[in-house]
Amino acid sequence: MKELTKKYICIITMLFIICSGVTVYANEQIDAQNVELTHGKLYYEQCGTLRYEGQLLNGIPHGYGKLYSRCSLKGAVLSYEGEVKNGKREGYGIGYSLEKLSYMGSWKNNRKHGFGVDCSEGILSYIGEFENGRHEGLGVMYEIWGVFSKEVIKHSGRVTMVITRDKDKAITPLPTKPGALKPEIIEKYKHRFGQEYLENKIVDVLIEEELKNVISSGHSNSNLLDKLKYIGDLKNSADGTRVKDGYGEVYNLDGDLIYAGGFREGKIDGLGATFSDNKLSYIGEFKGWHREGLGIAFNTYPKGERYPKVTHSCTAEFYVEKTEEGRRTHYVTRGSKELIEVVKNYPVNKEFTKYYHESAANYTLDKKQLKDMVEDYYSKWKDEFKKYVEEYLEEKSKQVRTTA
Repeated sequence: MKELTKKYICIITMLFIICSGVTVYANEQIDAQNVELTHGKLYYEQCGTLRYEGQLLNGIPHGYGKLYSRCSLKGAVLSYEGEVKNGKREGYGIGYSLEKLSYMGSWKNNRKHGFGVDCSEGILSYIGEFENGRHEGLGVMYEIWGVFSKEVIKHSGRVTMVITRDKDKAITPLPTKPGALKPEIIEKYKHRFGQEYLENKIVDVLIEEELKNVISSGHSNSNLLDKLKYIGDLKNSADGTRVKDGYGEVYNLDGDLIYAGGFREGKIDGLGATFSDNKLSYIGEFKGWHREGLGIAFNTYPKGERYPKVTHSCTAEFYVEKTEEGRRTHYVTRGSKELIEVVKNYPVNKEFTKYYHESAANYTLDKKQLKDMVEDYYSKWKDEFKKYVEEYLEEKSKQVRTTA
């Protein structure tokens, strides 16, 4: 009877600890001085379900482990498995959404960062570079069932340049192998595309070990510019070689113009414009392949039934600031009506774009005006843009103080 009573007391005590939010550890090895745990479990305070299982350092997830999300119907549901540092996802890891693979690759400060793979319902949707949780840089996009679509350069998750639509020309390392569509995907889309059409699709299937090899090799696309066609100004460098410097144009692997603007010491720098499918996608300041400074972005639409007249729409004028955590975007203006006025009146666009139809936003680039602005960028426009941004941020700060 006493033994039974002791068991009940132990069970009740454990339930009380879990429900009260106290962390419970399993297989713990405690150092009296450092309180260092080598392995354990953490639980959610409110509901008591499993939150983390794995290596711990002084009671904090550190090393390798599994993170779980709260789920009222299923209890603990796996959301992440991989490396953790000081309680955050950092290093190589796998993310899950509703028990399906959603991401595999590098993490930093709890966000996708570096080289990785995005999946939708477990099917490939993007392979390439990430920054602070968003697609940023070179990568490959896939159609909804995992078939190669195009290689692109993205800024803040949006396509600004298409590198190629030919898989055989792609520069991005693809840790994949050929595969067939899953039966459930064929069933889902056969009414729309036809079963025979889908059954003949060759999809890309991810190979995790090859992905790890790409990441461990220190993948970098720093020499991307050397692999693309360049037409423009050159000058002699300190070592006697000829480098890109001044105004220049870059063409993708399919022969289309994707960048026109400034270069400095062999790198994209200063003022420039990007193109996606031969349509203007961005005008503004650059540092390397990244947007940094003031600029205006455009959506580019294919002509078709959905957009019979519209080929462009202006999305936002913004200022991209580089910080230690990554690039931070400040929106200077929002809303299509206001932005059209910005396009017509503000020098960042007025000097080298023309606004055409009232019913449809069609933008084109005046290369002569752009060349003139590239030449004057460091002597004039860089300071002009900086002043404009500082005035905006100061005005925004005053509004916040007034509201407070």
